[in-house]
Amino acid sequence: MAKQQDKIGALWTRESRGAAGGNEYLKGEITIAGVKAEIVVFRNGYKQSDKYPSHIIYASTSRPAADDREPDPTDAEAERNGA
Repeated sequence: MAKQQDKIGALWTRESRGAAGGNEYLKGEITIAGVKAEIVVFRNGYKQSDKYPSHIIYASTSRPAADDREPDPTDAEAERNGA
């Protein structure tokens, strides 16, 4: 079994929502050379042979929560105009 100090991260199984609903993917974080990165891993839908990877890793782009977003100045303007 691998030693704890050999561990570079962890992944969790998730299920997509929206138009691509029901597709499983992995989400987590890795740390390499002291740099932490959030990643997502998807099955390669274009795999045609064993020469192609079975999964593709992407850097995760987090969406800010509604309360964490910068206020949109056009929202205040729309409120003043009765929208």
